[in-house]
Amino acid sequence: MVTDMKLEKQATIISFDPFKSLAAKRENPNIPIGSFFDRDWWNPQVANVLKKQLAKLPGMESCVAAAPNGTDFMRAMFQRGDVLKAINSSFLDMDYKIYDNPLYSNNTFQVRRISFDFIMDYKIIWIVRGF
Repeated sequence: MVTDMKLEKQATIISFDPFKSLAAKRENPNIPIGSFFDRDWWNPQVANVLKKQLAKLPGMESCVAAAPNGTDFMRAMFQRGDVLKAINSSFLDMDYKIYDNPLYSNNTFQVRRISFDFIMDYKIIWIVRGF
């Protein structure tokens, strides 16, 4: 739809589902795509399911094999940005409370600043959109 309406320069695609973001990128490589990260992803039950699902992304097999469980996988994947690299993400949107909580990662904000030009934050988006 974005391509049909010639809105590639005005649109960005973002989803909690990295497979949907990747599908949009494959449909039109000129559209910037992003991904959301949710704190619930580190819940052991959710993390174990996500580990199995995310193994299907390009280049993720070795990342998944190296982690003994879903929570360790999420922590390592998040620190290194593996999913974001696998889908060729242009940006990341996440709850700012993830940045400073060792449950999720260490030095996350610094890692993301090195990997991306900018980071969206739920609080900032809500202010801009008037929520």
